[in-house]
Amino acid sequence: PGNSTLHPFWIPEFFGDVAIVNGAPWPVLDVQPRRYRFRIIEGSNARFYNLSFGAAKVYAIGSDGNYLNAPKLLSTVLMAPGERYDLIIDFTGLGGQTITVTNDAPTPYPGGLSPVPYTDPVACATFPLNTCPADQPTMASIMQFRVSATPVTDTSCNPAVAGQCVRPKAMVALTDGTGNLAAGVKIDKKRQLILKEVADPVTGSPVTVTLNNTAFNDA
Repeated sequence: PGNSTLHPFWIPEFFGDVAIVNGAPWPVLDVQPRRYRFRIIEGSNARFYNLSFGAAKVYAIGSDGNYLNAPKLLSTVLMAPGERYDLIIDFTGLGGQTITVTNDAPTPYPGGLSPVPYTDPVACATFPLNTCPADQPTMASIMQFRVSATPVTDTSCNPAVAGQCVRPKAMVALTDGTGNLAAGVKIDKKRQLILKEVADPVTGSPVTVTLNNTAFNDA
């Protein structure tokens, strides 16, 4: 739908074509061939990212909820708007290389415009091997790391070694990780929250979002 006719105007789903990291488009960061800790927040309006870090190994040590009990090796980092990750990215052994952070998440996720070529036997039937070209190729690359060729000593904890980079005391789990309560956990009180998107009666475009029928700026 078109823009709202009501004030204040807002854009609930904006999908641009320039990757911005820390306020810079497609930035380059010089790093040493060692481990780094990155705290990442996904600040896009509505876009998801599924990030790959080339030859660099990536370990999650924390998320929105808390630090993990132990590091988890990731092949990709899938992030939704507002989501946070605490990562260790290991550039050890990659001296002299350039690592490009890439993205292959379609937008709107999971079935919209793709930043990379994709296969669809129906929509792409006229293309070789039923593979369509990328819809938003500028969003396939996010940033680059340039790894120095000079060796350095790294004394930080190594997430690849069992027992390192772990919590001194495991967090108390309230669920079993599959959608069920953990053993011994009882629900004391249930609350129902209603998130509602209010539409412009003329254009049908979103105007605002209310929580339990209360606007964000209500007293």
